[in-house]
Amino acid sequence: AVWIRVPEPTKIKVEAQNLPLRTGLHAASHAILNLVP
Repeated sequence: AVWIRVPEPTKIKVEAQNLPLRTGLHAASHAILNLVP
C-alpha cells in the first residue's frame, strides 16, 4: 500500500477551479499503479 498526501494549497487550487478532486486522485492512483511493477 502507498499513501501520498496532497498538500492543502493544492486541494484549494483544484477546488477553486471547480474540478473534482477525488476523481483526479483516483485517476492519479491508476497512473501510479501502472508505473510501479
